[in-house]
This record gives sequence, C-alpha cells and structure tokens, in this order.
Amino acid sequence: MKGKYTGNDSIRFKEVICLTTGVIFHTIKQGSEYYKCHIVTVGNCCRHKFQCKTAGKLEDGTKLTWMFYEEYINNQQSAL
Repeated sequence: MKGKYTGNDSIRFKEVICLTTGVIFHTIKQGSEYYKCHIVTVGNCCRHKFQCKTAGKLEDGTKLTWMFYEEYINNQQSAL
C-alpha cells in the first residue's frame, strides 16, 4: 500500500479513547475488537468523517463515541 498512511504512521496505529467509557486503546483495531464494532466506523468517528458521531454500542444499548487520544488531550489542555 502506497501513501502517507502506511506502517506506524497509519491512523490505525494512533491511540484512541472511547469517550463514553473513558477507556484508552493503543490502536483503533484494539478498540473496535474490544467493543465488537467495525474498525472503519471507529476510524470515521475519530476523523469526524461522514458526520459519523458514534460507533458500536454497549450491552445496554448506550452508543459509543470515539476520538483520537492526542486530539482529546489537546482539547483538555485548551479548555484550561
């Protein structure tokens, strides 16, 4: 695969946080496997693509929201 999103630079290798639960994952893949949701949907949610706001659900039906962890930290710091 050619392009800027290959290897460790891939968005799949960025840390993500599930805002609903507060759990941090090292990769999108780990998060999607943990909550049994589609990796592409989690990635789209993190990138704010296609107005995707949620990806996956908890057992009680609560929808999961996602964000890149680095973006989350930057938002927290700018709020201070």
